Amino acid sequence: MTSVVTVTCFGDYHAYVVEEVLRERGIDHRLWLASDFPRDLKISAHYPSDSSLDKFKIVAASETFDLDDVKVVWNRRPNVGNIFDDDLHPGDRAFVADETRHFLRTLWLTSARTALWANDPVAKLQADSKAWQILKARAVGLATPETLMSNNFDDVVAFAQGRKVIYKSFHGRTWKIAGETLNDTTWVSNFTTKINGKELDRDAVESAPGIYQVLVPKAFELRIILCGGTLLPVKIDSQSHDATVLDFRPGQMVLPLEEYQLPGEIEEKILALARAMGIVFGSFDFIVTPEGEHVFLEVNEQGQFLWIEANNPKIHVTQLVADFLISGDPEFLWKRPDRPVLLDDIETRHAIGERYKADMLQRKFRDLHIQHGVG
Repeated sequence: MTSVVTVTCFGDYHAYVVEEVLRERGIDHRLWLASDFPRDLKISAHYPSDSSLDKFKIVAASETFDLDDVKVVWNRRPNVGNIFDDDLHPGDRAFVADETRHFLRTLWLTSARTALWANDPVAKLQADSKAWQILKARAVGLATPETLMSNNFDDVVAFAQGRKVIYKSFHGRTWKIAGETLNDTTWVSNFTTKINGKELDRDAVESAPGIYQVLVPKAFELRIILCGGTLLPVKIDSQSHDATVLDFRPGQMVLPLEEYQLPGEIEEKILALARAMGIVFGSFDFIVTPEGEHVFLEVNEQGQFLWIEANNPKIHVTQLVADFLISGDPEFLWKRPDRPVLLDDIETRHAIGERYKADMLQRKFRDLHIQHGVG
């Protein structure tokens, strides 16, 4: 039996690291890059008249395995990507992309039914809704910021009138704003921004919906990793640098981090929220106010976590995630080992950084060649 399958996309550094940890532990593991489907990955789903005989066969890199013969599915980042063949007519690409997405959606919902999914495909879809998160958090008694989601200029201006308000996007994103070649390209990322209702641009507001929230004062922030029934809370001293007062992400590799003891009541509410959302894995973000109130911001059910240990090697999040996946237990309670696996050691032993760079370079130039005739 295959113990763990990681479903992800090309270039997922987290998946590369955990793959090596599981291999060192002797765990039968498969790394399945959904982004290679359908060009470089072959899948068959057979539904005979007897449902007990359903089969889901994967052929990846000349290796075949049955998806139903799996203990744990780490539903990491199953992004499709659609790398098209050179000879596929451009007019057919939308059809291929749609068929790919529909087939994979069927596969997620019907396969590996006895496995632990981290996270379940339906729960994953629901958990990606920021509004749904807020409603569920309020239902379990967690404090949340007052929020408006809108592209209505008048409503946004009225919401921001006379108070401090921030804007953030529904998803973090990095995109190209200039340049036709790799050498002259400029990339930007979207971070949380304070807005002024009197200076808002109508066209900008109405061009896309956004999340607007009343600014919550911060003493510090928390990133809390959920693995089954275990929470690993990390205190982020985001107020120690001007550039990270509104959003800690630009400084996550340099800000002071340390493990944090959650109040028992807050821990219980977070676990209740995870159960209500149907997730067993995720990254929760909180603000702790100067008065000590814990305010829920959001949960990314597949949030990044390696940066925590890269910043502070004493926070053994790599070990935690690996132990959880090996356990296959939705109620997993972590017993910290005396000699934990260290991220730095795994990266060094397996040259993961070099592998990542080589893979990304290969894929980048292949994509450019196929899509733009560059390379």
